[in-house]
Amino acid sequence: MIMKHGLGDTLSGLGLSGTTVLTTPGTGDRAYTMADFVFAKSVNMINNPIGIGFVLSLLVLAALVLLIGKYHEEFKKNKVMVLTVFFILSGILLFFLSQNYVKFVEKKDVQSLERGTVPFLEFLSDQRFMVFILLISLFVFTLLAIISYKKAEFREKHLIVVLLWFIFSFYAVNAGPFYYKLSPFRAWSLLAVPVSLLAGEGVSMIAGLARNLAGSFVKSGKILAFVSLAVIALVAYGVIITSFAQKYAVNTDERWPAGAFWTYVQDQSGNVHSPELEGYIWLKDNLPSGARIFTFSNNAVVVGMDKFTCHWCENVRVYQRSSFNQTAGQTYEWLKKEKYKYIVIDGQASKKFGANATNEKVREFANSGKFKPVFGNSGIVIFEVV
Repeated sequence: MIMKHGLGDTLSGLGLSGTTVLTTPGTGDRAYTMADFVFAKSVNMINNPIGIGFVLSLLVLAALVLLIGKYHEEFKKNKVMVLTVFFILSGILLFFLSQNYVKFVEKKDVQSLERGTVPFLEFLSDQRFMVFILLISLFVFTLLAIISYKKAEFREKHLIVVLLWFIFSFYAVNAGPFYYKLSPFRAWSLLAVPVSLLAGEGVSMIAGLARNLAGSFVKSGKILAFVSLAVIALVAYGVIITSFAQKYAVNTDERWPAGAFWTYVQDQSGNVHSPELEGYIWLKDNLPSGARIFTFSNNAVVVGMDKFTCHWCENVRVYQRSSFNQTAGQTYEWLKKEKYKYIVIDGQASKKFGANATNEKVREFANSGKFKPVFGNSGIVIFEVV
């Protein structure tokens, strides 16, 4: 798609016009604090829940600290090189972050500051948690990278990749108040992978430490194995009550609506439902798979219901944007030329063009004799092109 339509048109088709691939905001972006990472919550977003959990956060921090301790002797042998490279990399990182810090997450009613206008100390004060985690991760990354460079037999090269992934994704999650970003609130899923790998490394090292400590008092292999298993079980219990329970509650909450863009109504019993969505479910179940269906609003739901609309065709996109006010006859001729069998007028069109104009369009189609209503309710009308 990018090769055919170009990056700008592709982003525009995804609703991201006016951005570049490296400055893409997300609809749920906001600035995060340490508490947002450490304490997972049962009330959360369904698509990318916020928070890692207390025990997992401790395990990641423990992994970083214990890796430094594990390779302390190697650090002493290569102290000058490690510190030199670390200071250079950390200087570059801090310069990049401070120069691209815009203070506020840009919203409709909030304007971010210009890049490079926020004082360095103010940036450090605002982002001290992110800077601390990035710097300690960068130090461990530098240490392991230099050990790997010096020792060909180094067996934990994978941790270098994991740490680089963690540094990138941790910044990506926190990039809301920065100029360069990749839809920060969606980056939680990306961060989950290196967090899991580092937490696993932390569990392994803590269990090994506990086993060695117990080994200084007892020599029984069974007892030592029990100590390791007890540590793993304790950690697993901690993860369950501080991460899994909250995630499970979010994913199984029956109060989640079908989606934010659907039109909802409340019946006499107080129950909330979406006639618009019910119409699309009817469309999925009753019209042929791959049927050509045109909509003035949201192509995604047509495609998602196993039907066809040419979302990437330039003439279709132009017609969607500019031809809602054409007469029924003009619309009919265009649909016949493009071989569309059905046209949908829905609640999303009402939001886009206004309720009065949308209702008038439905009446005009119904009275024209060129369109046959095949389904209709208060949220959607589906016409067959006669």
